[in-house]
Amino acid sequence: FAFMYSIDRCCATPAPGDWHGIVFTGGNRPTSRLSYCVIDYGGTAIGGAVECSWGASANVDHCTIRNSAGNGISTIDHDGRVTNFTGNTITNNAKYPLDAYCNNVRHLGTGNVLTGNGLDCILIYGRNLDSTGTWLKHSVPYLIQDNNDVGMGGDDNPVLTIEKGTTIKFGVGSSMTVGYTVNAT
Repeated sequence: FAFMYSIDRCCATPAPGDWHGIVFTGGNRPTSRLSYCVIDYGGTAIGGAVECSWGASANVDHCTIRNSAGNGISTIDHDGRVTNFTGNTITNNAKYPLDAYCNNVRHLGTGNVLTGNGLDCILIYGRNLDSTGTWLKHSVPYLIQDNNDVGMGGDDNPVLTIEKGTTIKFGVGSSMTVGYTVNAT
């Protein structure tokens, strides 16, 4: 997905949620990419200005995502993810800069500025963390969503590395389980 588009607004004052946003859906297409974009005043209260759902992924690099009525980026719906996530600024959104399933946090790269949002944390949804990867230190902490468990383990003996200086916060009733019934490190 690549486009250049300009909208001349009929309204003098733009507002968060003026348009739904950009949605990637329906599977993994490694060529989907947002690069050097400014995405402004999109999103919904329950979504993001950029959404990846139903297994879809999108490379997101060097973009500015701001003034969303919800999250800057939302991947909540059925294992969506962002990849090649580097050099982005996500700010002034009503909720989180972004959310991610625990198994997809390893795709978040470096050089991102994620501050100045309503809730300055990367929201993590628990599920099976079954792939080796690193949770990098970002400009905001990670927050494991209330009543979620990040359950690490799998047949391939995944290893989770958490970069030095990284902060992980736990919501009410949330946890991180390492190798409960299968191997993990």
